[in-house]
Amino acid sequence: MFDRFSAAYPLDAGESSPPADVGPLRQVPGLAELVALAAGLSFGDGVLRVFTDDQARRAQALANLM
Repeated sequence: MFDRFSAAYPLDAGESSPPADVGPLRQVPGLAELVALAAGLSFGDGVLRVFTDDQARRAQALANLM
């Protein structure tokens, strides 16, 4: 499902980390697998980043302050 996305935005170098809870993502075919593969990494020179659980919590806390 994400073949076209991966072709347009290749995964940037780095080591992935444990992902956030991917259970809710299973509704979209292939999304949970993409998040598990790329947690803590970005695509296409930083166009998109997949957060780890810790990064997601910190980003949400920052957004709540605004």
